[in-house]
Amino acid sequence: MIPMPKINSRRGKSSWTETAWFLPTRCFGIALLAMACLHCCPHPPGFIPRINPECGNWDWTTSRNEIRGLANDLADQLPDWESTGDPSVTINYKGLKAAAIKMARAPECVRRAIIGSYCRAHCKTNHPDFSKASGMFLLMRVLFIPHPTSDRGEKHDSWVRRSDLHSPDSAMATEFDPAWPVHADPSGRVLEIDRCLGSSSHGSGIGYDALDEYDYFAKRFRRRTPAEIEALEIRGRP
Repeated sequence: MIPMPKINSRRGKSSWTETAWFLPTRCFGIALLAMACLHCCPHPPGFIPRINPECGNWDWTTSRNEIRGLANDLADQLPDWESTGDPSVTINYKGLKAAAIKMARAPECVRRAIIGSYCRAHCKTNHPDFSKASGMFLLMRVLFIPHPTSDRGEKHDSWVRRSDLHSPDSAMATEFDPAWPVHADPSGRVLEIDRCLGSSSHGSGIGYDALDEYDYFAKRFRRRTPAEIEALEIRGRP
């Protein structure tokens, strides 16, 4: 309710100056309160951030079911790359591209939460589902632009050993290509994917730590923008 101006009994005039000062001050206070709530107050259960600023005070565990649902949707889109170990299998990678665009558009906190949920369900269990894990393995190499490295430091070596899905000679190679099995042409607009090497996918039984690899890539390599992914042609390598 807008406050009525006070009447000065001596002068018989309204104190409009007081009202004019009060209204903006009150509105400013409300705006400050709204801003404080945005940064300090917890989000309601089931809330999924749509932009990065909303990640600040978000706890994904309060939206566990929603994140699990998004991870399940992702699993439905990603290809079963492991199946290409059979020479007779041919895969259409349109689902991989669509999933990569969707993940590239998601806020960072949501992206990590989805990958973590997916990883717990399919990649790091006692019996990893390599058909699902292999799809996530490809997704990482579409989201990011990894480049060959000769880093043989302890962290790199341990990272190479943390996945059964890497090329079997990767741990011993002088130069390791973390983009494998995805190969970009010189223009960077065409990605060709090698076939899975089959037996190498079940080497040590350690599964695939997708979230750990995501963090490794995020610190070292540039992530493709949604527009860059939309412009890609993704296909199997002849």
